[in-house]
Amino acid sequence: MGAGAVQVTAPIPLADMPVVTRGLSAAVLPAGSVTPTTGSVGLLPASGSSGSTSFPATILVASPPVTMASGASVSATITTRSVPYAVRVPVSALSGINATRGSVSMLSADAVTTKQVVVGAVGGGWAQVSSGLPVGDEVVIADVTSALPTNHERATWPPWQQRRLPP
Repeated sequence: MGAGAVQVTAPIPLADMPVVTRGLSAAVLPAGSVTPTTGSVGLLPASGSSGSTSFPATILVASPPVTMASGASVSATITTRSVPYAVRVPVSALSGINATRGSVSMLSADAVTTKQVVVGAVGGGWAQVSSGLPVGDEVVIADVTSALPTNHERATWPPWQQRRLPP
C-alpha cells in the first residue's frame, strides 16, 4: 500500500464469499460525496467469528479523496460480475427458475405464451437473459400498483402490464 492510500473494511455476507476474490474492483463512496472512488479487494478473511453471517474484507483505495479521512463513513460496492450489452428483464418477469433456466410470459394478441430462457447474472432487481429472448420482445410482469384480490373480489383481467426491454 502506497503513501496516502486508505484501507476500507467491508462486511461480506457468507453467501457472497465464494464470488468475492482478491483484486476485484470496488466503488467506494465517501459520505456526502456523489462521485465514487475506485479501489480493489485486498485481503479476505480466512474465517469469521463464531456464528458470524459476514466476514470483514479489506478494500484498498490507492488515491483517496480528502473526504476519505481516517474514520470517515463510506459505502462500498464490489463488482463480482459484469455483463455489457445484455438483454435483461425485471426479476419479477421470471418464473420456474432452476439453476440457469427459467421462463418468461409473453403477451401477443391478447394471449399469453411462455418462453423458456437461459438466465445469467442476477442483481439489482434485474436478470440477464443470455438466450431465448431477443431484444425488443415484451414480457409480462406483475402489476405492482394493483391491490391483491380478497376472497370477495374479482381480479381485473388481464392482471399484468407490459414492459418493453431496453435496447
